[in-house]
Amino acid sequence: MDLKYYHINTKFIVLLLTVSLFILIGYLRVHLNHSNLKDGYYKETIDILVHHPKMNIPKKHKKFTDQGYLDCLTHGQWYKSEQRGKYLERMKWIPNKDELTLPSGECGNKETVYQTFTSPTRRALCHPSSDKACCYNNHCITKSVEDCKCQGCLDLRSRLHAEEHIWRPDDTNNCQIREYESEPAVCDMLEQKKVKNLIFVGNSLIRHMWTGLLILLNGNLESGALLKSASSEDKVKCAFHMQFDLKFCRDLLIRDTTICNGKVKMAYQQRDRLSEIRASEKYIKSAKDFLFIFTIGLHDHLNFAQTKETLDQYFAALNFNKDRVIKNGSRIIWMTPHFPGLMLLPKYLDNYQSPADIKKYSENMTDYLSEYKIPVMSTLQMTNHTFSWDGVHFGYGLNSQLAHIFLNYIHRYA
Repeated sequence: MDLKYYHINTKFIVLLLTVSLFILIGYLRVHLNHSNLKDGYYKETIDILVHHPKMNIPKKHKKFTDQGYLDCLTHGQWYKSEQRGKYLERMKWIPNKDELTLPSGECGNKETVYQTFTSPTRRALCHPSSDKACCYNNHCITKSVEDCKCQGCLDLRSRLHAEEHIWRPDDTNNCQIREYESEPAVCDMLEQKKVKNLIFVGNSLIRHMWTGLLILLNGNLESGALLKSASSEDKVKCAFHMQFDLKFCRDLLIRDTTICNGKVKMAYQQRDRLSEIRASEKYIKSAKDFLFIFTIGLHDHLNFAQTKETLDQYFAALNFNKDRVIKNGSRIIWMTPHFPGLMLLPKYLDNYQSPADIKKYSENMTDYLSEYKIPVMSTLQMTNHTFSWDGVHFGYGLNSQLAHIFLNYIHRYA
């Protein structure tokens, strides 16, 4: 055989194998990225209307801005965890058949009719444990989870439960989330950062994050957010998930407390409407060395112009000017609204709470608040395709993770 011909032929074979290998890698990458559940965790955040751009991962040990660090913490994936699922089994909750479905089997464009003091009206769907769990063209039918991923399909089986998952940022080099498992660990960090006040202001979304933090600090899933003065009977009624859900239990929640042997004050002030938020000015102005997180706007139909006008006045009263120099370690953070779950009533989806509405409002607020050097904690990726028990609210699984993100931010930037 001619030696020259042999070398040419060998080079051609190597080149052909290399090209084939790259084609195979590309094929696997595309198909793995488009699988919803693979290897036990959720790989891609997909919503019916909104797709999130991938985060540009910075080089290792890059110095973040406040906003950059929060973005890093909130861009990630939910990873399935059997250990967490067992630990939080009592915190996971799904409405029963009467609360979620209609006797006629209609779903999607209908509202539930079963309503009590503890069960609000929801979008009628198909119960995930039913033989007919797929809502297809507004009627419950029998379809597999895979077949129910179609136009006109709604399926609670495909929504992941945060109580069974752990949130991990994509950029593990720069922003691994430290989980604070007890009050002493949190207190050591707060003392080091010289933080003396943790202040939560806003609607039910911030109240639930507050509730998650209280449960985490107290190490008590059953009643960690409830007043010690609550009766034994009420504590049973409001146990576990009901600390988030049951309207009656809101009056039993701790609203202000001290931790770390009295060295750190914590307070939650409920301010649902823009017209109410300025009532918190006096308390915040009297506090020093504080971390203040708030969210507002959902009860005012996500009206950005109205929100901006109100907050301009609010920040001026707090002396939080656009050209201010941050001192005393005091900082403000804004949290976005959550993406809606499948149970959100159609009248709200069609009005002002669609995924597109939430995304637009959050983007506008992020741009606006950057003028005040106020970073934004986005919950959009964390709530996208995640189970919500009424279409608006989420339980301990999400809110404990938000509490950890809040604490990690304090550790880095306070």
